Amino acid sequence: MKFTYNWLNSFIELSADLEKVIEVLSNIGLEVEEFQDKGKVYSQFIIAEIVDAISHPDADKLKICKVNNGKEILQIVCGASNARAGIKVVLAPVDSTIPSNNMVIKASEIRGVKSNGMLCSETELLIGNNSEGIIEILDSNLKPGMNFAGSTGLSDKIIDINLTPNRGDCASICGIARDLAATGIGALKSKFFDFYKNTFVFGDSIKHLNISIDDKNCHEIAFCKIENIGNKNSLTNDLISIFKLLDIKSHSALVDISNLTMYEFGRPNHIYDADKIKGDIKIRLSQEGEFFKSLDGNEHTLPKDVLVISDDEKILSIAGIIGGENSKVDENTKSILVEVANFNPTHISKSVRKLNTRTESSFRFERRIDYGNTASFMQYLTNLILKYCGGKISGSLVILGSGLEYKKQVDIDCKKINKLLGFEVTEQDINSILINLGFVKIKDNLFDIPTWRQGDIVDNADITEEIIRIKGTDCLQGLGNFHYKVQDLKQKESDFLSLFKNTLINRNIFEVISWSFINHESANLFIKNSVIKVTNPISNEFAVMRNSLIPGLLKTAKNNISRGMKNLSLFESGKIYYKDKDSTIIEENCLAIIRTGESSNKNIFSDQRKFDFYDLKDDFYSILNEINIFEDSIIIKKGAKAYYHPGKSASFYLGKNLIACVGELHPKTIKEFSVKQSVICAEIFYDNLPKKNLEKRKSLILSELQSVNRDFAFYMDDAIESQEIIKSIKSLKINIIDEINIFDVYRNNQDPRCKKSVAFSVKLQPIQKTLIDDEIEDISKKIISVIQEKLGGELRDHSQ
Repeated sequence: MKFTYNWLNSFIELSADLEKVIEVLSNIGLEVEEFQDKGKVYSQFIIAEIVDAISHPDADKLKICKVNNGKEILQIVCGASNARAGIKVVLAPVDSTIPSNNMVIKASEIRGVKSNGMLCSETELLIGNNSEGIIEILDSNLKPGMNFAGSTGLSDKIIDINLTPNRGDCASICGIARDLAATGIGALKSKFFDFYKNTFVFGDSIKHLNISIDDKNCHEIAFCKIENIGNKNSLTNDLISIFKLLDIKSHSALVDISNLTMYEFGRPNHIYDADKIKGDIKIRLSQEGEFFKSLDGNEHTLPKDVLVISDDEKILSIAGIIGGENSKVDENTKSILVEVANFNPTHISKSVRKLNTRTESSFRFERRIDYGNTASFMQYLTNLILKYCGGKISGSLVILGSGLEYKKQVDIDCKKINKLLGFEVTEQDINSILINLGFVKIKDNLFDIPTWRQGDIVDNADITEEIIRIKGTDCLQGLGNFHYKVQDLKQKESDFLSLFKNTLINRNIFEVISWSFINHESANLFIKNSVIKVTNPISNEFAVMRNSLIPGLLKTAKNNISRGMKNLSLFESGKIYYKDKDSTIIEENCLAIIRTGESSNKNIFSDQRKFDFYDLKDDFYSILNEINIFEDSIIIKKGAKAYYHPGKSASFYLGKNLIACVGELHPKTIKEFSVKQSVICAEIFYDNLPKKNLEKRKSLILSELQSVNRDFAFYMDDAIESQEIIKSIKSLKINIIDEINIFDVYRNNQDPRCKKSVAFSVKLQPIQKTLIDDEIEDISKKIISVIQEKLGGELRDHSQ
């Protein structure tokens, strides 16, 4: 949101210098991105007059001009077609700097003729788009030698603030002034208060025009018809100067008034040529393939379900976005229809993306407008039209559509606010800040939320933000300790991902962040015929939304491997996007891990080993253990999704919910990414994990007592899986069994019984007292018994 300092001062009497104002704006959440003092930029340029102009003897397109700068006559060579004697121009003297390209003007010779300065165009001074000729100054009161900026209103300062999506109220000079006044840095002027005092009295009809709302996305629409107007070329010089400084194109009086009022009070509006409207007006959804030509000259073939305003023959405008070429006002306009409306922000945002057309109007509707000032705004807007263009109001009406669902009141809890702040603010201070921001106290601690903040302010957390925003962060200095109860620090569901990330980082796995877009070919490797295309992709490499995190990880792996980093452990978290069988768009949270290369470098203490399935399975289980989900709760099925190696992968379920796929990626998959070494992967779909397990996390308790390990070896059927062995032992519910580790599986292919030998160790960790031999022996017998009874295991002799 750009505005000029003097424009802001028309709404508020500031009691601080500009530097302080900029600081306060950033402190209250209206971050100043850029500040320009145009007075300094244009201070070098002066008004001059061409007293003579002749053709250059050696160049057909050049002219030799004699220019009066108020002190002397200078000779300047100029190539502009409109350079001629008798016009007043803008002179860039020798040693001045041109704003558009930072070129320093020097005395020079052009085709053998001396030139002492430069005559400037609008584009060179960054005050317009006309580059065809030099600026012609028509004001007879301006004389050669006068400072150009000071005498034409261009010596103002420009402030550009970055608005967060929730602050649509500050997409206006009025809203910015209101916020500044709440800090005590200035007092609002009569222009602010007069706006709200004067309200339009709507009639109940407009002759020969029926208007209807046919869709719920139009909450309110108001029209006023004015006849016998004269659409002049422009407004005042002051307004033209503001538009030039802010790079707003000036069109005609009506269009300029429409833009001016939108910038001042944040209400987009539209003015139609009433004589171009045929029949009745409907606010409806578009049909697939309808044609529309917009004011900017672009032609659109509309998709289905875009909110439009139409008459019996054509579409007049895209609601909340842009008007139509076939109903625009021009120099011949004699009768107008003024529209002020309130449209659904979400719908406008969707329409903007569908049409790839974003305007100043849609910018404000997407952020919610102040629907409560319709009557005041219509009065202000029509007053300006009548003042500058004449005419007479012949009819008006306002139509209400579906109701707004914003919360309209908030019950202030001072204790809760102070707890969130971490320091004490009196009830009186809280009330004072809220009243200054436009909240209205109803009774006790109940406040009406002003219409310009409804949809943004919901509860005491939002009120806390308003208090610290206006009060300032200076009050945080010197804070003492603020104590929270243990339950205040309890881990919430949102900490799921943070917990998992910390676990993986502690296991020496590096986090990467990649684009949410991938190419179509990569997407089809993972989930075919389910891709979501990007309407306006940056390039073909970013044509669809990612349906897996693996492509980003494999690209990162490929880039590192090509640079000699072949041993990699990486993870990424984020959303994946795809369509289900019913073409419903699914957004799913995922955490993906890949390991490739050697698990450790060569050394004298251990053999070199490649990463395998069990490394990734251990990573996955370490995450589950963090939230108290253990192996005996997991159902493991052989094989995973099609892009995994069918014989070296598994799917992990919790009940019926798939929570992870772990395994080696299919050779065809990694070949598509030009990776020439095996890659082991785990995808964890943590939306399917029970959220309540975050609250079940137990404290880490380390026993000082000596642990005991016992090894066991059994013959058992080849079909029995390791998970069954672990579950059988855990079914004993012996709380001192700490770990079960299967360390050897041996198959004798000559054995006709199709048996395998499985060896595992069990770690016993006493909690209260050291174990004696009889207790250890008793537990060992129970383990042997349960394996024999449940799995048919046959205890091996030590001699075998």
